[in-house]
Amino acid sequence: MPNLMVRLISVIVASVLLISRAHAVPFLDEVGNFNVDFPRDLVPIPGPRKDGRAHTWTASLAQGQYMSVAYSDAPEGRQLSVESAIKNLADKMGKIVRVNHIERHGLAGREVILLTSDTSVFRWRFFLVGTRLYQVFYRGPSGSETDSEVEAFLNSFQLLSRDQDNK
Repeated sequence: MPNLMVRLISVIVASVLLISRAHAVPFLDEVGNFNVDFPRDLVPIPGPRKDGRAHTWTASLAQGQYMSVAYSDAPEGRQLSVESAIKNLADKMGKIVRVNHIERHGLAGREVILLTSDTSVFRWRFFLVGTRLYQVFYRGPSGSETDSEVEAFLNSFQLLSRDQDNK
């Protein structure tokens, strides 16, 4: 009887995982050297920097709610910094509530929770690999940052290879 119960629970858990991943839209960027699973179709958005080194992809979920992945390459002779990126967030976007060291798929990084003046929340992950800074983030209503769809998106980000030069 306990063995049957374990099998039944395993089937239920596997079914839930399959259903929750059924709507994921895998996205692979060979030039950017990463893949990620968006929960919906994505819409490319041009990078905000004029030097052509920033690349961003976004999936809109609802008004003011979206998930994005971006990367920036450091200009020749310069180094990008996670600390500077976090400071820029605080200066331009709102109040940082928490910063944690994280590791995902063998990649060390930082996770930032930030509240904006309009009560939105950002959950932002930074990974610095060689001269490239990756950012994976979610924006939505406060309290939604731990939803299963957000967790799945953030946790799906991984590099295609460990090449430190990213070229």
